[in-house]
This record gives sequence, C-alpha cells and structure tokens, in this order.
Amino acid sequence: MIRTLSLSAAVLLMATAASAQDYAPNFSTGQWRADMTMSANGQTMTDTTNDCMGAAEARETFRDLAKRFSEGAKCTSSSLVSQSPTAATFTMSGCSGGIDSGRMTITKTSDTSFTMNGSMTASNGLIMSMSANSYRTSPTCMSN
Repeated sequence: MIRTLSLSAAVLLMATAASAQDYAPNFSTGQWRADMTMSANGQTMTDTTNDCMGAAEARETFRDLAKRFSEGAKCTSSSLVSQSPTAATFTMSGCSGGIDSGRMTITKTSDTSFTMNGSMTASNGLIMSMSANSYRTSPTCMSN
C-alpha cells in the first residue's frame, strides 16, 4: 500500500513538473510584420511594424516573449498566468509612460503567424484594448 501510494505520488509530482514547463512556440525566422490596433474611449489607433526575427528569438519560450513584450511596454515585471503549446496569457505591472498594468494573450496560429490580444490600464484608469496580427513576410530579413 505504501509503495503504491509512493509510486502514485511520484507520478503526480512528475506530471506536475511536466505541466510547469515553459513552452516555446518555435516560430520561423525571417522578416515579420505586425498590424496593431489599440482602442479606448471610442477612438482607435493603428500601427504597423516590420522587424527581423532571428534564430534565437524564434526559439524563445512564451515566458521570454512575455518578458520581452513587457519590457517594450516599459513595464518592470511580467508574470505568466497560463500557457499551452500554442498560447500563453501573461500580466504586466510596474509600467511607466502612462500605462500602469496589462494582461495579454499570445496565440501561435502557425509557424509563420501569431496574434496578441488583451488590455492595458492607463495611469488615469482608462482601459485600452489591444490586438495585433503578426506574420512572416519573407524567409529572409531585409537589410537596414
């Protein structure tokens, strides 16, 4: 009986450790485009960016991607709320530049595309929604 319970406990601990792993979406390298939309108080702003995704960034885990996005939003910390092999939800806090906090979900739709959706709260309490569709436009990066 004790042996069976110990074995069951060991299996449970291994399953818990496996579920606590960080998933890496493994995107394809190359030139990427992101079409972003932010909305608040009935006003909408759009922006498009183009950037090169190198091999190291393409292999980053969702935790690393959340940290990178949070730092880009001028936040001092990020926390992974949940993740699966194809999606992760994270929160951001300690932000500056008019943003207090946020909650985002990144979803891998293929090796060459992903979406980000969520909201950010401004220092004045205004809640802004944000969405982005990102996709690879070329397997090679443009030179600057």
